[in-house]
Amino acid sequence: MEVENLCLGCMSKKKEGDLKCPVCGFIEGTEPESPLFLPPGAVLENKYLIGRVLGQGGFGITYLAWDLNLNVKLAIKEYFPQDLASRAAGHSQVSAYSGSMGSQYEYGLDKFLQEARTLAKFEGHPNIVSVRDFFKANGTAYFVMSYVEGITLKEHLANSGGILPIDQARGILMPVMDALREVHAVNVLHRDISPDNIFINKKGQVILIDFGAARQAIGEKGRSLSIILKPGYAPEEQYRSKGIQGPWTDIYAIAATYYHLITGQQPPESLERLVDDPLQPPTQLGSELNENEERALLKALAVRADNRFQTVEEFQSALMGNVPLESMAVNTSASQVIESKSVSQQKVAKKGFSPFLLIGLLLVLAVGAAGYFLWNGGFLGTETVAEPLDEPLEEVNEPLLEEQQLTTVNTTGNSAGNIINGGLVATEEDWIYFRSNEGGSLHKGKLDGSGATVLSADSTWFINVAGGWIYYSNRDDQNRIYKIDVNGGGRAALTDGGAWFVTLDDGWLYYLDQNDEYRLYKINIDGEGKTRLSDDSAWFINVMDEWIYYINRDDGNKIYRIRSDAGGREVLNEHASSNISISDGWIYYSNEAEGSKLYRMKPDGTENAAVNERSSWFINATKGWIYYADAEDNFSLNKVRFDGTERVKLASEPVRFINVIGDWIFFLDQTEDDTVYKVRLDGTGRSSAESGF
Repeated sequence: MEVENLCLGCMSKKKEGDLKCPVCGFIEGTEPESPLFLPPGAVLENKYLIGRVLGQGGFGITYLAWDLNLNVKLAIKEYFPQDLASRAAGHSQVSAYSGSMGSQYEYGLDKFLQEARTLAKFEGHPNIVSVRDFFKANGTAYFVMSYVEGITLKEHLANSGGILPIDQARGILMPVMDALREVHAVNVLHRDISPDNIFINKKGQVILIDFGAARQAIGEKGRSLSIILKPGYAPEEQYRSKGIQGPWTDIYAIAATYYHLITGQQPPESLERLVDDPLQPPTQLGSELNENEERALLKALAVRADNRFQTVEEFQSALMGNVPLESMAVNTSASQVIESKSVSQQKVAKKGFSPFLLIGLLLVLAVGAAGYFLWNGGFLGTETVAEPLDEPLEEVNEPLLEEQQLTTVNTTGNSAGNIINGGLVATEEDWIYFRSNEGGSLHKGKLDGSGATVLSADSTWFINVAGGWIYYSNRDDQNRIYKIDVNGGGRAALTDGGAWFVTLDDGWLYYLDQNDEYRLYKINIDGEGKTRLSDDSAWFINVMDEWIYYINRDDGNKIYRIRSDAGGREVLNEHASSNISISDGWIYYSNEAEGSKLYRMKPDGTENAAVNERSSWFINATKGWIYYADAEDNFSLNKVRFDGTERVKLASEPVRFINVIGDWIFFLDQTEDDTVYKVRLDGTGRSSAESGF
């Protein structure tokens, strides 16, 4: 597309010579609303064309942008705390004020980049904003995000008359809580949850945006915290420079958001609740919450942190009615109203108890449990948010016509050619099966570039292939594991819930169950024999010699292993680790205790030593080399020998999900979210996976 004909208001194509965009009405040459904004038409890093401002706050500005290399629309967030820095009209350079404000600016800048690095680790998570690139420029910093069309929860609430039905509110916030569990597991807090920072795209997908690391850091460094926090959503510990924050801090904010959605009123500011708490129970404001849910909500909104739930999992469980009422007593005026009502109900109950009541309660719990899977999948229960599928799914769970004989190609990672940590490509014989560039649909093509065929419209992830069948995680159906034959027939669902890091080995699919705290499971290739292998909340899977290796998030991200029969569970190291890959009798991993440097150790945990001083991500070790994304060099694609020698840079673009198959390296380019690229082992021949070999 000719850049001269791009509308800087919406990045649509205009006719040559047109000043007014026929799509959005933006008039070329329109001055920005504020002299502090980057002028439309500015270019960052020689590849990002800046358009109109999408939004601004006291600490940053978000712009519409266009990638000049990839021809895709993006959103770019600029670090710009307006009380600490300024910019001359028509210029790009940001100038921090001198003295203490300058030091606050620099401190916040570091936290802004730290936030970008953190969010980049969750690339691919359906409910966390996707960061594709980040860099310093113009005396400040930027991070690049996928552009997603939709509205904020605040806008959706306003469009719905200021209040939402309980089921819809719950359906929106359950995926947000799932996302919080993920970030809390790596000791990251959001710190700024509110309806402003929850986004709903056109497909009804709920996305948590705008983590408040820089904002909170600047406040702790010297500015008044009461100025930077959102009244009604921030708990009292955030107002104190020495307040101890943790998961309970985000729990208060998500509970305050829930309260606002179902009552139409945001809670009183937490500081006003310290002495004489004016918070009213939702049922007194007209909400039809049941007693369990109301108690859970009020406990999550407790003024003092030690009276709240300490983990998001506990809060979710309580909302589902899985926590006894008596354990949710909180000494607030609102909870005392609930307590007195509960006592009255108990007195009535003592007069007699009907067995039909018990049956009714059990039915309610069963319906509630089934409903949770819908909330967890992001189905919002209203046509104004979620759009139905264009056509019904094919019948699933159909029986196999005959027993499949699987041939294991490579048990390092899984059976499809050393695919680990999010395999988006798999191979069998001379065919490649891969996630396409248009919506992630499942494609196949021959190694010579011929025979390109669409097998399924499902958005695919974690692709495996063996015995003439393809196994994958279906992102269009809550990440459930599906199978389809290599000609596109026999499509069927194998699991009843979402699956991550799906690995196939010797007739079994190993995966992390998204609906069970990401615990390690296995099922056989026809969907039978589902078995939980470990109670640990896990991340990453590698399978080798009857052992499954994984990161145990319940034990400080240490590397564990367990046999495929669930026996012999043991810890292999004593420090936080990530991004594991196993090859040639060694485990290669990022040592988080050493700045994510590349380490290796034997499968029994011995001979632990550094291989490379670089911060390494998306590790894939095979054929004598370790392929990785260098976090210290914009996540560029690199390789290094197993012994740490001969480090070679193969591609400058930021990459993730590195798969090595035959003579090619496949990866996702972080600057283009849905495109699978390939490059030869020596770094030549870079091209789209769909362009042949």
